[in-house]
Amino acid sequence: MLRWRTYLWMLVLPFFLFSCNEQKQEAPSRYAISWFYPNNDYQHWVRTQDSSAQFIELYSQSYEDLDSILSTCNGLILTGGSDIAPDRFGALDSLAVCGKPNLRRDSVELKALEYVKRSGMPTLGVCRVMQMINVSFGGDLILDIPSTVGSHQHMQKGGDAHHVVYVTPSVRTPFGLDSAETNSNHHQAIATLGSGLQPVAWTSDSIIEAIHHTEATAFPFLWGVQWHPERMDSDAPMSNDILSSFIKAAQK
Repeated sequence: MLRWRTYLWMLVLPFFLFSCNEQKQEAPSRYAISWFYPNNDYQHWVRTQDSSAQFIELYSQSYEDLDSILSTCNGLILTGGSDIAPDRFGALDSLAVCGKPNLRRDSVELKALEYVKRSGMPTLGVCRVMQMINVSFGGDLILDIPSTVGSHQHMQKGGDAHHVVYVTPSVRTPFGLDSAETNSNHHQAIATLGSGLQPVAWTSDSIIEAIHHTEATAFPFLWGVQWHPERMDSDAPMSNDILSSFIKAAQK
């Protein structure tokens, strides 16, 4: 009887171990998001490619707990929103062109980016947070594109503006095309680039539309885009391809 039980266990054990490994592999990815929007655009967007994804909003958490929360996540999405406080990058809003800043949000996102610098966590920044990534690495911003550059193609009343972005062919990017139409809703932009950051896409008025960090070992995926991929058609290359690259990096 003992020999038979031993033999039976030898047959069952590989299936048991395989089942455990399968359960481990199927654990859902967990993403930190700096700010939840009421319509959950970012969550819906991510779930088009990662249907079991889980999310936690950083803004509503205790500031002191941010590092420990981030340590439980696979990736970080920093979402669009209001203007960054000018004193974060040593500027003075003498023309009163900036909107009212959310100082807590600035602090939360800057702390999250400090964690990214230490950990290399895969990170995607959208719109305002492409600018925040730049500020975090020591860069500064154009306070108002229309009054500084004379261009009005990046923002319009009543919804997103639309324009073409041009991607440099000399850098490998997650974008499927060298140029494509994107949406846009911002009046500020990168001026001086932060340390280690490289621009990879521009508009016709020379506004930087996408950046990444050049140190691939320290930052396997640290990208910022000025458009809103979460509001584009899910099969659009400038939405689908960067999301796919981000999720792939987060799931490694």
